[in-house]
Order: sequence, then C-alpha cells, then structure tokens
Amino acid sequence: MRGVWFVLLGIVLSTSVAAQSVPWRFTEVLRFSEAPPDIVFGRVADLVVDGEGRFYVLDPMNSEIYVFTPDGQHVRTMARRGAGPGELSRQTMHIALASETLAVVDLGNQRVTRFALDGRHLSDFRLSVMDGPPMGLAGLSDGSLLVRRDPLPLPPGMMRDGPMGPAAPVLLHLAPDGRVLDTIATFRHQPVVEFSASGQMSRRMPDLMPVWGLDGAGRPVVGHSDRYALQTWRDGQLGPAWGRNVARQPITRAMRERMQQTQDSVMARMPNVPNVNREMQFPDSLPVIWTVEPGPFATTLVGRATMWEDESRQESPWDVFAPDGTYLGVVALPARFRLLAARDDRIYGVVLDEDDVSYVVVYRVTR
Repeated sequence: MRGVWFVLLGIVLSTSVAAQSVPWRFTEVLRFSEAPPDIVFGRVADLVVDGEGRFYVLDPMNSEIYVFTPDGQHVRTMARRGAGPGELSRQTMHIALASETLAVVDLGNQRVTRFALDGRHLSDFRLSVMDGPPMGLAGLSDGSLLVRRDPLPLPPGMMRDGPMGPAAPVLLHLAPDGRVLDTIATFRHQPVVEFSASGQMSRRMPDLMPVWGLDGAGRPVVGHSDRYALQTWRDGQLGPAWGRNVARQPITRAMRERMQQTQDSVMARMPNVPNVNREMQFPDSLPVIWTVEPGPFATTLVGRATMWEDESRQESPWDVFAPDGTYLGVVALPARFRLLAARDDRIYGVVLDEDDVSYVVVYRVTR
C-alpha cells in the first residue's frame, strides 16, 4: 500500500531496474486537472475504480469526491466541507472501495465516512488519531476494511510521555461498522520521528518499515522492508513467504547529502516548527521493498526502494508477478506518474507538473 513515510521525508523512491523487462506499452487516454464546468482540483490524494470502470477522485483541499465515467465524463460530486453527516474535512487522506461502498479516512473529523456509489451518505465510525494515526486504507470485496495504525510519537509532557496508540504498527481487519475483526500483522517498529527528554524532535530515514497492500486478486499482502519476503492473507491467516533474493542498496555520501538538502528545503517551508534537530539520521542502506499494489491484468506490483545517483532519472520501475505468483520481470511506469489504482488494462494515477498542479492521468496498457 502506498505509504506515507517517504512523503514526510520528502524523498521519492522508485524501484531498481532488473535485466528482465516486461514488454508493456503505455498509451495515455485521459489527462485532466479540472472537470467542467467549474471544478478545479485542489490536490488529488487518492483514487479508486469500481467494477464498471467509473473512478472516484478524492480531493482534500476541496473536501469533495469527484466521480467520472470510464471515458472521463464528470458524473457527480460527492460530499462537501463540514463536520455533519456526509461531510468531509480538508484532512482526508485515503479512499477505499469496499464491495459497493466507498470509505474515506477523515483525520479532521476523526472518523471513517462511508458512501454508497451513488453519493448517498451511509454511516460513520470513529477513528481517533490519539489511538494511533491511520497510515493507509484498503477495502475488501465483502465490504470489510483494512487499516494500518501506527504509534503516535509525542513530546514529553504532552498528554502522556511516549507514543500513543499501538506499541508497534499493526494492520487491522475491520468490519463495515469499524469493529476490529482481526489483527492481520504486527510490524517491527522504527519511528521516523523521535523526541528527546528535552522535547527536541529528531528525524530519521528508516531502513525498516511496514510493507502491505493488495495483490492483483484483491487479497492482503504484508511484509517488512528489510528483506524481500511477503505473505498473502487467505482464509484468516498468513501463508508462506514469497519474494525474491535482492541485495540492499548502500546509501552513499552523495545520497545522504542530496536527502539532507531535500530535508532542509522541506523544513525551510515550515519555519514555525520549534525545537527540531535539522540533521537527519540515515541508515547504512535503503529498504529493499516499500509497497505492494494491484496492477493491470490482475498482476501484483512490488516496489523496491532505490535512489538514483543521476538526479535526471525519473522512471519508476516495479517488479511484476503474474496472478499465479510467477515472477515476470520489471516494468517502468511513465515518468512522474504516481500509481493509485489499476483495473483490467488500465492504470490510474496522478502527475504533478512543475507548478504543482495535480493531473489525473489514465493509461491503457498493452502487452
């Protein structure tokens, strides 16, 4: 699942290129940053596609969900800004398709809001940030949900010392009403942010982080970033590990300097953040993997973390596994494209241009 930690760090990760390539070709079929007559995207946070090919775009800045036909015609707008039934704050993060419903994580209102596909508000359940911030959401075909929750680091004297929420990141299986049905996985923990006894905040780039997502069949997959070993959740339990034998990429001095410069740029835009250690902590090597996503043709895509020495390289390759688990090779997605969803022969995502304008882009994939 698309993580949050690399966004917080201001680092863009892609996967390393292997010798064997998957011969997919990508043809752009849709690209737009607005929907007539008067909708202009503020920021595209997430996107899902239903069984009919309609896609739903979550825009936190406008507190709305835009619905489009497969050929990009605007059908309706769902939700509006507020705290009442069927309303969303500007702190929405994730949207998930669960059976014939949509679920949205709303941090501002500290809840998950569910909608019917026709836009009707169905229900809400509480999701308190103080019980562990939600770091991702996915829906299953039976209407249940998956949510990852992490410890919440707090400075000494704020609420209580130490982290709040779970002791380590967990992936929870939730009923449609928010009841916890199962804990699918508990991940080893390496915090991105830590506080000293004096309250100074330090930041680190982790080499150990939770990895999870859905495979091409919509089943949960979990793993850890320090090795290429993943497990698929079937019939209420995790199956045997699968993956590849991949060496970790060392972090060079040049990489550290580039990442520190990125962090300095990020922190310069937040001058009011007090008591922050500006020097970042770096591990000796990058994580091996960082996400799992369903791909076109019911494939499963696995992202392997790397950083290019050449800053001009912007391609984003992924390892591709067939529906039967066979490794097919690596495919490079289009440059600057952030994958958000895939269905049949199409992939859906966002491209951010030089002026930070969000474009929804759809590619048709041929093989």
